Amino acid sequence: MFAVLRVRGTSKLDGDVADTLKILHLNKPNHCVIIPDNPVYRGMLKKVQGCVAWGEIKPEVLKKLIEKRGKKESAKAKAPAKAAVKTEEKKSKEEHVSGVFKLSPPKNGFARKGVLRGFGQGGELGYQKEKINELLERMI
Repeated sequence: MFAVLRVRGTSKLDGDVADTLKILHLNKPNHCVIIPDNPVYRGMLKKVQGCVAWGEIKPEVLKKLIEKRGKKESAKAKAPAKAAVKTEEKKSKEEHVSGVFKLSPPKNGFARKGVLRGFGQGGELGYQKEKINELLERMI
């Protein structure tokens, strides 16, 4: 499973990128969703890699994220992470956690180069492997 975090705003976005972010329910910066690892979502992540940071989330970080930032799901707000979160935490059928987590900005800021560069160049954008967990810990 991937944690996908939107780190950039809405200014100067391509139409396809904006639509993909809408499909992923990443409407504002510092919003996070949990998605399964499959080719469809990998294609979406490749399209929006200039606006988001993502990586594999550890179960203990996911548990902390749900406990501190999880909200009850409404009929309006449905995200692709609902099934993934439910199976990961083995929730009962009555308890549904919304797939969008509204996080605060990270303590001590983003990486050295900020949100304008890719992860390989010292920034925050793109695929971060296990390092996404450290960023999420600072934002919870």
